Amino acid sequence: MKYDIASHLLPLKGAFNARDLGNYPITGHRQTREDIFFRSDSTSKYLKDDIAFLADKNLGLVVDLRSQQEVINAPSVFADTKSVRYENVQMLDDLNSGPKDGVLPPSMSTIYIHLLDTAKEGFSRIFKAFAETLERRQSCLFHCAVGKDRTGTTAMLLLNLAGASDEVIIQDYAATYGFMKPIFDKQMAEYRARGYNLPEYMFRSDASSMVETLTHFRDVYGNARDYLLDCGVNHKQLDIITDTFVV
Repeated sequence: MKYDIASHLLPLKGAFNARDLGNYPITGHRQTREDIFFRSDSTSKYLKDDIAFLADKNLGLVVDLRSQQEVINAPSVFADTKSVRYENVQMLDDLNSGPKDGVLPPSMSTIYIHLLDTAKEGFSRIFKAFAETLERRQSCLFHCAVGKDRTGTTAMLLLNLAGASDEVIIQDYAATYGFMKPIFDKQMAEYRARGYNLPEYMFRSDASSMVETLTHFRDVYGNARDYLLDCGVNHKQLDIITDTFVV
């Protein structure tokens, strides 16, 4: 079944890939709830109208998954906003993902698997912050630079935790390329002009990358609940997330 991912886009002027994770079908003829979790590309160019739109959605938390240098280069508009809790949980950056031997990984799934295997402390912080925010009846936004890799892996965990099918998760991930293609093309040209011959897969969100990630995830961890428990998130916190996110 093909889902209309474009209908999940938020009407923000300062972002290309900001989406609501609500209204996805999950097991038991239920669905995810709107206005609870938002995924996005960088928030550094959000306009006042964008901030106001999210304020109307009762935004209480912004989790910035970018590296320290990315944050310095393009600060989030929420970094100094008193009305919103801003957390920078540093995950992988676009040139230093995966093994630190100077060799780029062979695929995006290799990067995502590396992230899941090594960033448990970070995911623990993220999901505990989600639970604390939802307990206050506020919504959550999480983002990285383009809303593809670190954001996509976090969205995968959230949707799996809620009971979404692999089909939903894969399509939600893969949609990023269509929304961000002009940006990806520009980035690839800029890197190559600077002498970095990065492979094209780094500027794509092919469905196969998430298929391979989910296969590893299921084989090693089982499901998102078991994985997040292993990360240190407790049952009560996970119940808060699922009870709020699932209609």
